[in-house]
Amino acid sequence: ELYYQYTPIRTIFPALLLPLSYFYFSSPNRLKYYGMLVLFSIGILWNLDVGLFAYFAFVGALMFKEFLQNKTIYKKITLALMHFIRSLFVFAGILGVFILYIIFRYGSWPVIYDIIASQLLYIGGSAIPLFRAWTLIVFIYFLGINFSIRAIVRKDPSVNTIMIFLL
Repeated sequence: ELYYQYTPIRTIFPALLLPLSYFYFSSPNRLKYYGMLVLFSIGILWNLDVGLFAYFAFVGALMFKEFLQNKTIYKKITLALMHFIRSLFVFAGILGVFILYIIFRYGSWPVIYDIIASQLLYIGGSAIPLFRAWTLIVFIYFLGINFSIRAIVRKDPSVNTIMIFLL
């Protein structure tokens, strides 16, 4: 059942993730890099559950790409961690701008807890039946992870390999 809370509010950033990531990984540059980090940082504030997914999927793909390069393991880990650290700084900057906007617009500090309050309602929910359609999705994710591990071993830095990991 489609309803306004889910469509389009929660589908915007996951829908943007695929085409924009392909656009970035096809010809990466600094403007696209920071633009994507800013966009997906805003996505976290827009809707926490899918925003975090899109944000960490993109950052994870950036880190994964470093492990496909023909460099030493120390260099790969260092470059991957630099992506993670940069992404945290960008998110902190976006969060700071958001907080300043709320302070100047409304004259009080935002209640950041309210962003996660609704998410906390679903933690510890009912048990999920074992054999349902979701098991097929988990199986497909395991296939993608298997493909990604093989790509690291083979050092295949193609855009398709990175996009499969991203999914």
